[in-house]
Amino acid sequence: MKVEFNEVFPINENRNQNVSSSWFPPALDILKLNVDAAFSASSGKARYGMVVRDSTGKICLCAVSKEEDANTVLHAELKAILFGLKIACNNFTETLIVESDSLLAINKIRKQHDTLCEWGSLITDIVDKSLDYGTCYFHHICRSANVLAHNIAKLSCETEDFMIRRESVPPTICNHNIIYESYRLRKKK
Repeated sequence: MKVEFNEVFPINENRNQNVSSSWFPPALDILKLNVDAAFSASSGKARYGMVVRDSTGKICLCAVSKEEDANTVLHAELKAILFGLKIACNNFTETLIVESDSLLAINKIRKQHDTLCEWGSLITDIVDKSLDYGTCYFHHICRSANVLAHNIAKLSCETEDFMIRRESVPPTICNHNIIYESYRLRKKK
C-alpha cells in the first residue's frame, strides 16, 4: 500500500516547486478541503480550522475546533488535517483535495515512514480516513493560498469548543470579497 500511495501522491519536498500562492478552485465534481492549525507552545492549546469549497469556489462547509493537548506545531497541523477529513467525510464522499500550508505535515502523510514516532498514529489515522473518499489527494500550498482556513483556525479561540457552518463562514472571519479575492485575481490572468 505504501508504494501505491506514494505513486498516487508524489512527494514534493522543494518549497519553491509547484506551490500555489493563490487559492484555485478544484475541477468540476471535486471538492477542496483547506485546513490550518493555530498553536500556542506556551499553553499547548491548538485551534483547527477547515473549509470545503466546490469547483465554483462556493463554500460548502466550514468548521472550527479547539484542543488542549497539542505537543508541537506539526502535531497540531496533523490533527487539523484529521479534523478536516473527519468533518468533511460526514458530509461528502466525493473526490477530495486536501490542502495545508504545512509542508512538513503533507510530506509526513505522503511518505508514511514515521508511523512509530509520536505522531505516527495520527499519520495512520489520516491515511485511513482518506480511504473513505473516492479519491483523496494531499497538496502543500503557501499561507496566502490558505488564508481562509487560517482565519477560521484563529477564530476558534473566540468561539465555542466546536462549530460547523454550512455554505458560509462566520461573519467575523472576513469580508465576503476577501474570500474570493485570490480566485478573482487568478481568473483575470
